[in-house]
Amino acid sequence: MKTSLFTCILKWALLFLCFLLQPLEAAAQYENPHEYDTEWLYGLTKASNSGLLGGFVVRNSQLIEKGLFKTYGFELVNIKHPKEVRVQGGTGNSFIIEKYNYLYDLRAHYGRDMVLFEKAQQKGVQINALFAGGPSVGLVVPYYVTLAGGKQVKMEDNPSGDITGPGTLFRGLGETSFAPGLHAKAALLFEFGVTKKDLFGVEVGAMYEYFFKKVTIINKKKEYSAYPNVYFTVFYGWRK
Repeated sequence: MKTSLFTCILKWALLFLCFLLQPLEAAAQYENPHEYDTEWLYGLTKASNSGLLGGFVVRNSQLIEKGLFKTYGFELVNIKHPKEVRVQGGTGNSFIIEKYNYLYDLRAHYGRDMVLFEKAQQKGVQINALFAGGPSVGLVVPYYVTLAGGKQVKMEDNPSGDITGPGTLFRGLGETSFAPGLHAKAALLFEFGVTKKDLFGVEVGAMYEYFFKKVTIINKKKEYSAYPNVYFTVFYGWRK
């Protein structure tokens, strides 16, 4: 009886061991058809709710199987209010009327990058579809202006006197508050390059973003929690 039980346990243990080793054997036999398994991209992005230069993007993609990658990315962008009006100050520098805060947005995303059309060996265009999402952290920074005489004050404090322009760069960063949120996006990537190792191209997509609290960007204008947008990114990167 004991021998029979021991034999049964040994058989099940061997079967379980074979089950564990099977993926390793498959991985050893797998031949990467893309000639790379890691991709790094760096880019500049412009969105429908950002300024002329929306922000910066970095993304890493890792091969899962033929035609499918998992992707991780970070973005730092500037979100504008649709009612922003820029005017000339007394010294010719421009500032934004009734702007109370900047809204900078730090995003981290995770998703899937699928190859729809692969490029030729030495030239051509590769087209990928990207689906990703993750947390957002809104960085709410007070907007400062400079008065005649050089004094800098918050626009929120209703400054009196002639405004000559905006505050100096990074003014107000020490008073930053935070607005947590979430975002999701879908995009198409058009990748160009001389070889399969180096690439540059553009990403065109749409994003929906939601913050859990409303942020006052412009005084007496509508405050938003949701910020849908369309965007494009110009990027450069390499593969290995």
